[in-house]
Amino acid sequence: GISLKIAKRAMASIQGDINFNDIVDVINYYMSEFWVNLCTGDWDALKRYDESIVNEAINKGVSWQSIANYLTALSFVEKERGNFLVAQKMIEKFFDIGEQYKNDQSKQLGYSHRLQFLIKIRRIHEAQLTAVKLMHFSKKKGFKFYLCWYYSFMAYIQILQNDFDKAEKFLIYAEENLSEKERVPLLLSQFLLSRFIFSLLKFEESIKNGDLTEIR
Repeated sequence: GISLKIAKRAMASIQGDINFNDIVDVINYYMSEFWVNLCTGDWDALKRYDESIVNEAINKGVSWQSIANYLTALSFVEKERGNFLVAQKMIEKFFDIGEQYKNDQSKQLGYSHRLQFLIKIRRIHEAQLTAVKLMHFSKKKGFKFYLCWYYSFMAYIQILQNDFDKAEKFLIYAEENLSEKERVPLLLSQFLLSRFIFSLLKFEESIKNGDLTEIR
């Protein structure tokens, strides 16, 4: 099972062993601390984004995945706090990493976070263009396991525009690109959310119209 009390005690016990002059130790410790505080609901204890940590990590060649995980976690919190300028600045860092490490997957994550950010602030047209760009990018770079995620976002975008016919088509595309071995929870979550919202709104529409033929 999960014990957040034990996790908090573990974090407290190892703090004295962390070398805060070692950027790898710093990122790993901050990430562990971040998830414990997030899961316990202690948002006040969550550390703010520190760009100097990212810059130092990039300069010292820390693995791009470690830096990307740091950016992903903290950008999520900044978006939810409404600190959109900070979140946007963090998202652009994924592209810096992609250039520095010659890594297309970091750029892919940057576009993905940009897509979610644009939806969050309701810049729907830009979000739609970004989603289309991401689908082409995924096919070109061989990241096809992401397609279910992007089709699911496209479905959600259509729902926001009240275009249920297109939303249904994108949900079908998403399901077609959802293989058993690649059902990663993060990628699956948007598909399930979009499908749930679509079904709920169609259910509401059927009740209003008095047409119950589509209700299963």
